[in-house]
This record gives sequence, C-alpha cells and structure tokens, in this order.
Amino acid sequence: MKVISVCLGLKPDVLEYLRDQKEHPKHYIFVPLSFISEHIEVLFDNDVECRELCEEFGVTYHRPPMPNYDSRLIDALVSTIEANKNNPFISHNPEKQHLMKWINQKEKCQTSLKQC
Repeated sequence: MKVISVCLGLKPDVLEYLRDQKEHPKHYIFVPLSFISEHIEVLFDNDVECRELCEEFGVTYHRPPMPNYDSRLIDALVSTIEANKNNPFISHNPEKQHLMKWINQKEKCQTSLKQC
C-alpha cells in the first residue's frame, strides 16, 4: 500500500506522479493534506480523476474521510483562535515556501546550464 499526499499547486501533480510510476502497488491511499473539508478539488480531482486512473492501473483507490465539521476539528480551531487572538498576525504558508525553494533551484539549474 502506498500513501499519496497531495499538495495544492506543486508539481508533479498527483495524476502526473501516478502516470510516471513504472510499477504500482495494489492500493493507493490519497491524503489531501492542503484541505480540511470535502470540496470540488477533493471530490473531483481525487474521487473522480484519481480513482479513474487507479482503476486504469488496476490499483484500489482509498481516501480517508475529511474532518469537515467534526466537533474535534471545530474545537481545535476555536481554541487555537482563542489562544492567539491577541498575538500579532504572522503569515505561515509552508507550501509557498516549498514552491519558492523549488523555483529558485530550477532557476539556478537553468542559469548554470546557460553558462555551459
């Protein structure tokens, strides 16, 4: 069994990743890390496109349920907001940081190739 974590906006996307694999396990578990609720990107991209591609490869598709409005999630969000409501706002976007690092590496590679 292989777990696939999905990060919105990063390449390769999950479909490209699946197509690039030489061999596939019997099961894939898709975990949309960027999301906490079921919406169009989870329901269509994962539950339709990824499921269809898995069927094409003869692989069983799995996706755990999303937290949605589970009271434990709501309580955690409320307690986090309450604990930090008087703190200064700090933007934290690890996906953007990862993407910027990848772009910088790609630019360095292209620059070094031009020099050759």
